[in-house]
Amino acid sequence: MKLAWAAAVAAEQVRDLVERGVGDFHFYTMNRADLAFAVSVKRREARDFPGAARIAKDAGKLPASMERFIDKLMNNKVHWRERLRRFAMLHSKNTISWNRLQRRMLPFGYCMPSRYSRSMGLIVNSIDTSGSVDQFQLDAFGSEINSIKLMARPKQMTNIYCDARVQKVDTYDEYQVPEFKMPGRGGTDFRPPFEYVKKNDLKPACFIYLTTAKARSRRSRHPTLSCGS
Repeated sequence: MKLAWAAAVAAEQVRDLVERGVGDFHFYTMNRADLAFAVSVKRREARDFPGAARIAKDAGKLPASMERFIDKLMNNKVHWRERLRRFAMLHSKNTISWNRLQRRMLPFGYCMPSRYSRSMGLIVNSIDTSGSVDQFQLDAFGSEINSIKLMARPKQMTNIYCDARVQKVDTYDEYQVPEFKMPGRGGTDFRPPFEYVKKNDLKPACFIYLTTAKARSRRSRHPTLSCGS
């Protein structure tokens, strides 16, 4: 299980670097070939690997232990809260700099880059307030939005409350603390928040749709994530 977790974390870091333009990687895993292999599998997002594993199994070249490991790796679930935080931080201005070394590590002979952050632009959160979402889940949405605001430090955050139509829109600057009074509790329609963003010419750094339903993927000009269940 530890191997699957380490592979998932490393693959997420690789995915982040790829999106920033890095194309070549060399993994130092202290003679843990299985870990480098696992990261590569996870990075390829299981598109063609299951077929290759099935061929190896049919040929009698896939050990049972590796088969169990692959099954765990492919079915490793990430909680929606963790997905949300990774997504928001990926599009934030948090980064590392070798021009600012960590002073506390220098006495031990280590040169480590420091992390610094700048305010990102606008985050748009669409909150599903239809009848299918209970109060416990609504409270969880509010809690995670506050956490994202603290971590990503957006200059502005817009919360769109929507069931079958947009019920309310709140906008906060980087110093204000969001308050959550969630109207609605009617039917469900995922289109109005996207239409609101387009109509008002909003240009978010990222768009987050919080819902317990399975939202249909929509073409968007902005990085978009739907999660919450």
